[in-house]
Amino acid sequence: MIQGVQWPVTVNLEAGLRHLRHRSVPRTIWIDAICINQRCTEERMHQVQLMKTIYGDATVVRVWLGEKENRSKEAMWASEQIARERNVISLMKSKVINNQDLKKLLILLQRPWWSRVWVLQEVVLPKKVTIRCGRASLGEGSFKRLMKDVDFLPPGPDVVLNVKNFTDFHNFHQSWYNTSKRIIFLRRQKRSPSKDSPFEFTMILGHGVISHCSDP
Repeated sequence: MIQGVQWPVTVNLEAGLRHLRHRSVPRTIWIDAICINQRCTEERMHQVQLMKTIYGDATVVRVWLGEKENRSKEAMWASEQIARERNVISLMKSKVINNQDLKKLLILLQRPWWSRVWVLQEVVLPKKVTIRCGRASLGEGSFKRLMKDVDFLPPGPDVVLNVKNFTDFHNFHQSWYNTSKRIIFLRRQKRSPSKDSPFEFTMILGHGVISHCSDP
């Protein structure tokens, strides 16, 4: 209900609102699908120009990945362990996580949010970002470490990864690397944009292709 009027939303958005709302105090949340008249092209074009200000001035941006499914709670737990240790092979060697955890994380990284074009502004512009999937959450500090500081190299020459885990490890590494590389690059561009480099422009176009951008 919005000002006493029923307002249709997607199943995923309804679930997100129920999970993100406060039980006892009002919470102000900006949601594009509700706050922008999606049927009015003129309004949408106008609001797009304000996205930098909206996301940049937000106290916190809460990313909603969707409801719990495919062992996503365990995947979120594993991502917290990786953020804390920062070395995937070390965690696997000590059996804190295993190849099954990597498979769960890979499924989590394949959720639609990670490849949407709006992911760029949702994690690049805000001062603070938290990730939520079902009831599990990942705080700002953990998310930053995951996108920046995770090491996939052995912590020492005596550490060898079990061969049977290599395929899962490789697939997870590639998916994680591609995701974090995009976000790190765009955050750097935000801090110190390079206007004269054709290489930087080409990189931005490449990120657009990965995010399924198209000419409206």
